[in-house]
Amino acid sequence: MEASAGGYLLNERIGPPRGRMFETWIATRACREVVVKKLNPGLTHCKALVDDYSLAARRWRSMEHANIVRVLEVTEAPDYLLAMERVNGKNLREIMSRAGPLSPSLVRAIIASVAAALSFAHETASSCHGDLRPDNVLIGSDGGVKVVDFFVARAVRRWTGTTVPGPFTGRGQFSYLGYQSPEEILGETADERSEIFILGILAHELLTAERLFDKGYWAGTLDANLRGPILRPSKSVSGIPEGLEAVVMTALDRSPSARFGTMEEMRLLLEDQII
Repeated sequence: MEASAGGYLLNERIGPPRGRMFETWIATRACREVVVKKLNPGLTHCKALVDDYSLAARRWRSMEHANIVRVLEVTEAPDYLLAMERVNGKNLREIMSRAGPLSPSLVRAIIASVAAALSFAHETASSCHGDLRPDNVLIGSDGGVKVVDFFVARAVRRWTGTTVPGPFTGRGQFSYLGYQSPEEILGETADERSEIFILGILAHELLTAERLFDKGYWAGTLDANLRGPILRPSKSVSGIPEGLEAVVMTALDRSPSARFGTMEEMRLLLEDQII
């Protein structure tokens, strides 16, 4: 028997096989192929969680930008799902696992596009993405860059503790810890500058093909993020323009006040780079 939800035929499950927060499917309705993100049924008994999730999903749907995956529909009980456009391509984690260092010009273009999406969210929704990591940056077969999963993971995580929203206790997955700012790990207030730091991590890893903080176990990842050396990408790879490297290292300053003040400031500096 074919599975369905919210009027969508669920064809193929993608992502983690036992996601604690969501089930993600390639689905169809009226011959249109989409991606459906469905709230885990085991979480729907918590009204506060469902309310936060629904609000986050609708805020994401309200945003229209070339670098943001478009939400087509948000449904309520009993399925609590959102349907979004399907991007044919790969996410950055898949690309990073198969490719060596990317060219500086390609990295600049990718990171500038992500910064444009995040800047738009900060300006129009007055909120951070909340789950920025390689899995949530998609590169389409046409070369376009789109960011996915705005707001919803953070809204659910607030009630489930599936990753690391505050002082790290050993719960959750170290891969997420590898894409958090020091202030988030320490339980301090996170803001736009925190995501600038995470975008710096992505840029560094794309340039070097090396994981910056993720050591494969949580204690090592935690220590690397808070205290480990942050070497310039040019220490590992030659040919990186000084201007691009300066942008990356400014984003990676452990002091929030020393980073760019806004995501838009970082984006403009990236756009100004001649590579």
